[in-house]
Amino acid sequence: MNRRLSHCLILSCIGLTAPLMSFAADAPPVEAQRLEFEQVDFSDTRKINVTLTPDKIRVDQPQDKFSFIYDVSTKTYTGLEQRDAHYWSFNWPKVQAYVQNSKRYKRRLSDLNIEGYASYDILRPDAPEPLPESPQFVWKADNQTRKISGYDCQHWIGTSKAGKTIEAWCVEQRVGGLKESLDRLKEINEPMGMVAVRPVLPPEFFVVVDSLYKAEVSPVEIAWGPKEDRTRLTLVNIQRKTVPASLFEVPNTYLPTKLQALEGIVEDDKDKK
Repeated sequence: MNRRLSHCLILSCIGLTAPLMSFAADAPPVEAQRLEFEQVDFSDTRKINVTLTPDKIRVDQPQDKFSFIYDVSTKTYTGLEQRDAHYWSFNWPKVQAYVQNSKRYKRRLSDLNIEGYASYDILRPDAPEPLPESPQFVWKADNQTRKISGYDCQHWIGTSKAGKTIEAWCVEQRVGGLKESLDRLKEINEPMGMVAVRPVLPPEFFVVVDSLYKAEVSPVEIAWGPKEDRTRLTLVNIQRKTVPASLFEVPNTYLPTKLQALEGIVEDDKDKK
């Protein structure tokens, strides 16, 4: 079992789950923003597909046979484990409440953190900027150009104060709906990465994107890390489309499960009544 799968069933208990919102069987299709990414690490290529509506967000990671649905109004995450047709859920405000009452749990969550979220304060109330302020990069464009995903892109190199370099291929225009969609993904990325260890996108990506938008360019492809071990993330497609409302429902053939409860957490809300 790989690292992601071994940690994906880390956190939940009956007390952390929340009722799922469901649509009527004959609910009409909904208008959505669809983003498709390709992430390459070493020789491993993974697809990441995101579908956003004002009320729901769905993320599909086909290679991992995993999807999750985020309910905007309740801040509830529902994971769909396609390998064994099970689903689980956790409510982010309820997770924060449990952590606030358990220093041991907060410490345990920090120990489990393997995706680079140590700077996140889980006790902090919701804020307009869920991630720490992006470090400043010095960006310089050169004469290299490429067509990527249908966009005429220019090559940019960013250097951080620590001397790290980032490679980016950008268009000198705002790609319709991209920044707004990425801002929404940034908000849900860190809780998903901390609790279920299944982030939407690598956290480094959002740090770079914030900096590039300050340079008034839109990134289509970003690469970071050592030259011999670079991670490359490409926006393959972005479009508006109509999707079935059932995309944001748990399939009726799936069975509920729970993520392994961490020690220090009361396993059932009934114990507190």
